[in-house]
Amino acid sequence: HPGMCKADFAFGAIVEGCGAMIRWNRFHEGAAAMIRLNGNDLMLASNVFERCDYEAGDMGVIDIYANPTHASRIIHNLFRDCGSGEHGFVDAGQAAIRFDDAVCNQIVYGNRFENCSPHGDQEWGFGCLNMNGGRNNTVENNLFVGGWRLASITAWPQKKWTGYLANKHVRETISEVDWKGPLYASRYP
Repeated sequence: HPGMCKADFAFGAIVEGCGAMIRWNRFHEGAAAMIRLNGNDLMLASNVFERCDYEAGDMGVIDIYANPTHASRIIHNLFRDCGSGEHGFVDAGQAAIRFDDAVCNQIVYGNRFENCSPHGDQEWGFGCLNMNGGRNNTVENNLFVGGWRLASITAWPQKKWTGYLANKHVRETISEVDWKGPLYASRYP
């Protein structure tokens, strides 16, 4: 998307695999997404995110992308003044947390969002939490203070899911996990 980011950026952390935890950290003054989560049983807990994702759009401070087999927990974090677009060149949505393209099985619990959805006048204005597709995501006991929109959710009809899962790249990506097997199915019903 042409409005994604006018500046170069790198994630503050990319967490992959199974069972990793990021907690008790302060992330601040990040021009774009701070953390990408790729895996299962990942936990992001008790962190502070301040003034992050202020130069990039079509993403979140916490960004999880395009794999329906991943499952993470994002609990008890503080997001403050994220996604400001203050430099005037962001023309796509910004979120504190973004589940983009078929992200499933995420838990968002007990977080505080302060002034994290600034773009009510934009066509692509995201909420503090943005979900594009995906199923079985749980959002409970969060506090939203200020901002334009709490959440923005795009539900995918079955036809979209069928087309998405037929994509060669997606099939290769999800084949890394035995998501049809009994172990995965019992852990992530």
